[in-house]
Amino acid sequence: MVFPRRLSRSIRCLSGSDDNYKLTLDNGTTYQLTGNTAELKDHVGHEVQIIGKTASSSMASSSAAASQQAVLEVKSMKHMSKTCKSVAR
Repeated sequence: MVFPRRLSRSIRCLSGSDDNYKLTLDNGTTYQLTGNTAELKDHVGHEVQIIGKTASSSMASSSAAASQQAVLEVKSMKHMSKTCKSVAR
């Protein structure tokens, strides 16, 4: 479980590239990863444990209505598995 603005641990599937990484949880929630992302590139498509702080940032959608994008500031990362489990929807 990820708690807003607290130190959190999330184990899930890593996606993205070129400093634009995302973490998808079992429930389908996706977090934009910021902070210490340098070591993430070799783990895209893998299951990882991310430790860091969560927050929300407003991002404009294509319909010009504001939506919330959850952000997780990475403090550290631990590789858990070379494959991701299916994400429940």
